[in-house]
Amino acid sequence: MSVEKVLDRVKKMLALGNNEGATEAERETALRMAYNLLAKHNLSLADMPAEESIEAREQQEVILSADKWARSLAHAVAKLFFCKYFYGRTNTSGKDIHYFVGRQSNAMTARYMAEYLIKAVKREASKRYSSATSPQGRSFCVGTTDSVRRRVDVMVTEQTESAPGTALVLINLHKSETIENDKWLALAGTTLKTGKARADNSLRYGAFREGREYGNTVSLNRQVGATNGHKQLT
Repeated sequence: MSVEKVLDRVKKMLALGNNEGATEAERETALRMAYNLLAKHNLSLADMPAEESIEAREQQEVILSADKWARSLAHAVAKLFFCKYFYGRTNTSGKDIHYFVGRQSNAMTARYMAEYLIKAVKREASKRYSSATSPQGRSFCVGTTDSVRRRVDVMVTEQTESAPGTALVLINLHKSETIENDKWLALAGTTLKTGKARADNSLRYGAFREGREYGNTVSLNRQVGATNGHKQLT
């Protein structure tokens, strides 16, 4: 299947995931189908000689919330779709530039899915607590992100367990894509630096628990340092 056809199918799946009229089950199915398609696509590329794996590697970016939970959520999505994630500051308060580096189909999918999820979580927090930036609203967003990150880990595990014959290839693919994404960034002159984590003692745990419950139904960490204006999560 050509890259264009893969992207076209992924866009259709994400369009369903972004459709407010879709049920949560339909959104969950859309996310899984997008991941499975890209996993299959990348596995087929892994079987080819390097010179035949012609899908370009690129950087996708989007300006979104600068909240730590939003960065963490974007990082989880990047992991799911074989991408490197980092962020940079903007001149606008409360906004970051979120970057996704990977093969074209992977980077584009990660960007669209992260944008959808971050906006959906903020919308739900505002609905419940009037504002996503209030202590309760932010705690809800943090709880939701915690659940989504756990679910991403499960989805990756289920993918390998559902096809034991390709499990090792998929694991190696995640490793090789990480290496190639890092090489791409190095050639682009981008240097990333990770700082130490800090505990968040300001969470409202009732709202955090509600967020975790909500995070188990939505479709699909550390504090960081900066170099050249860019930051990453691990």
